[in-house]
Amino acid sequence: MIDAYLDTPPLTDEQRAVVEQPWDARVLVTAGAGAGKTHTLVRRLDALCGHEDPEEVLEASEILVLTFSRAAARELRERIVRHGERARRVRAQTFDAWAYGVLRQAHPDGDWAGVGFDERIVAATQAIEKGALEAGDAAPPAHVVIDEVQDLLGGRRELVETLLDRYQDSCGFTVVGDAAQNVYGFQIDDLAERADETGRFFDWLRASYPDELVELHLTRNFRAVTPEARAALHLGPRLQEVTDPDEGANLYEELRELLLEPANTMADLTDPLTLGSLRRTSDSCAILTRDNRQALAVSELLHEHAVPHRLRRPWRTDRSRIGWPSCCAGPRQTASPRNVFACCSQKSPCRTSRTRPRCGRCCVVPRAEPDGTCSTWRGCAVSSPTAGSPTRPEPSRPSPSSSPPSTGPKDWSSTA
Repeated sequence: MIDAYLDTPPLTDEQRAVVEQPWDARVLVTAGAGAGKTHTLVRRLDALCGHEDPEEVLEASEILVLTFSRAAARELRERIVRHGERARRVRAQTFDAWAYGVLRQAHPDGDWAGVGFDERIVAATQAIEKGALEAGDAAPPAHVVIDEVQDLLGGRRELVETLLDRYQDSCGFTVVGDAAQNVYGFQIDDLAERADETGRFFDWLRASYPDELVELHLTRNFRAVTPEARAALHLGPRLQEVTDPDEGANLYEELRELLLEPANTMADLTDPLTLGSLRRTSDSCAILTRDNRQALAVSELLHEHAVPHRLRRPWRTDRSRIGWPSCCAGPRQTASPRNVFACCSQKSPCRTSRTRPRCGRCCVVPRAEPDGTCSTWRGCAVSSPTAGSPTRPEPSRPSPSSSPPSTGPKDWSSTA
C-alpha cells in the first residue's frame, strides 16, 4: 500500500498538537502565512475520519468544511485527494454554496438562484435559527472546519456564529486564521464599522467558549527560504502590533536597512566542501559582487573562515575617482580626488586620454587639439594655455567672457 504522506513534510510538534485534538474539541489555530495551515488541515481531516478509537471516528458527511472562494475549495479538495488517506470523501465548499444548499433544503420551492449572495447568506442564517439543519433527513454537522477565519465579516460572520452557537453542545470545530491577513475588509464601506469588524470573530470565540476553547499556534515559517526572508522574520510580531503611523515608519526604515545590509542576504559559509575548494583554488576562483559594499561583506566572511583572497577593482578604470576631474588632471598625472578638484578649480587645461573622457566644463566628449587641450569650450584653454599653444575663437559659440550684444542678434556663422 502506498503511503499517502510519503511526499509531504513530517508534522511539527505544533502541527501534531492540532491534528490530534478530539472531534468535539473547540480549536482556534493562529498561523501566519507559510506556516503550513492547509497541510495541517488535511492531516486534521484525515485524523477525524480515521481515528483508532471507533467512538472518535467521524463520517465524511458529518464534517463541514467551509472556504471563501471556489479556488480555495478546489485546492483543498485536491490536497485531500492527493494526500488524504481516509478523508477523501470530505467535501469542501464555499459559504455561498453551502448557504444555497441550506435554503434549498429549508425552502425547496423558493427561487434562490435569482437571489444575491448577501441575501442568501442572511436567509440561510435565519433558516438555521429555525432548525433547518434538523428537518427531515438532515443532520447538523458534528465538526466544522474553516480556513482564513480572519476574513469572516458581516453576514458570513453572523452565519458561522449562529451555526456554532445553536449546536455548541454537539459540534466541535477547528478554525484557522491570522488577524494580520484580513483582506476582505474592503467589502465594508464604513471605515468605523470596518475597524470594529477586525478581530471580532476571534473575540466572539473567546467570549463564547471561555473554558473550552483550545488556542494553538503555528509559528514555523516554511516559505522563508531565502536569506532576506529569514532576516526579516523577527519583525513580523512587531509589525502586527503597530498602531502608530510614526512607529510603522520607523519599523519600515529598520526593515529596509536590514534588507539592504549585504551580510543579511548571504548564507553562512559552513559547507566543508565549499571551504576546501575555495582554499585550494584561491588563485583561479573569482567572486563577482554587485557593488563595493557587498564585496566588503564577502571579504569579511572569507576572512572569518581563513580563506586567502584579494579584493580587485575593475581593470578598465579606477572607480575611486570621478571621470571628468581625472580628465582635467591629465593622463600622466596620478592625483588624489582633492588634488584633482584643486586642479579643475584653477581652470587648468582639460587633457584628453586615449578613452576620450568627457570634459568637466562642457560635459561633452572633448575635441582634442594638437597640444592636447580641449577645444570644445575655449575658456579652459584660453585661461591657462600651454607654452606655444595657439588660441583661436570658438567657431560655434561666443566666448564666456564676451558681453552679450546690446542691439540685435549677431550672426555667429560669419565668425572666422
